Amino acid sequence: MKHEPPEPADERRGAPRVRPSRSARLLDISALGLALETDAEVRKGEGYDLILGLDDHRMPIAARAVHVRKDGKRVRASFAFDRILESDRQLLQQTLVREVVDRMTVLLR
Repeated sequence: MKHEPPEPADERRGAPRVRPSRSARLLDISALGLALETDAEVRKGEGYDLILGLDDHRMPIAARAVHVRKDGKRVRASFAFDRILESDRQLLQQTLVREVVDRMTVLLR
């Protein structure tokens, strides 16, 4: 997740764009944020534009790095969502609930 060079003065993005060639492995996700692992540089406190793919749907998300831990060349980072479309947040919540329900077991005693 490397920042691109500074944009022209008329740039309206609120956060630097992440190069599409920089992918990351998703470790954990909620409706409020996510954790990932990558070999790209991530700086705590900085904002990033992320694109989260779910099936054929792409969710553009503005997020801020809140925790960063380097382990050699690998970086583990947690991000808080700063800006996400409400429809995408709802889709994410529904998908997370469905995935959890499909794997969950209940014991009654």
